Amino acid sequence: CSGRLTLMRPEAPPPVFGPPAPPVADPLRTGKWHDDVHPSLKELSKKVKDHVGEAGSIPFLKARKACKMSWQDFPQCNVTDDNGRKNLCLKFLLGRCDSQTCNLVHVRAKHLPTEIAEQLQVPMTKIVDKIVSTPRKGKGKRKRPPTESESTVTFSE
Repeated sequence: CSGRLTLMRPEAPPPVFGPPAPPVADPLRTGKWHDDVHPSLKELSKKVKDHVGEAGSIPFLKARKACKMSWQDFPQCNVTDDNGRKNLCLKFLLGRCDSQTCNLVHVRAKHLPTEIAEQLQVPMTKIVDKIVSTPRKGKGKRKRPPTESESTVTFSE
């Protein structure tokens, strides 16, 4: 990633001296799926959402490790936001960051340079392919053998 990409919100007030200002509220830091995905990543977002479901989270780190990939396999961008966060949140770029305390930058589709989105396609495709090739964990109650007190008892006459 060449140059410095700084994301500033136009409605942010000018800097003032004194105690630090509270963080700028971000309506997409909800932990829910969103549709603000760059066109170059939309197909990957749909694939992973279809696989993990509306309530599912994106097992990005687990998939990255399973692919034997490091963070150096992704484009390096010097990106910051107006709250001082650094580095791209790749889960957000796929449509859902479920971390309530994410300290990475949630870049909106309109602010993500197409060049970077295209550079992300190859490593993100490997991650998404790994995620969708991994069977989903079943929902509902865990299957386990009955304990002695739960065993079926039959009386015969």
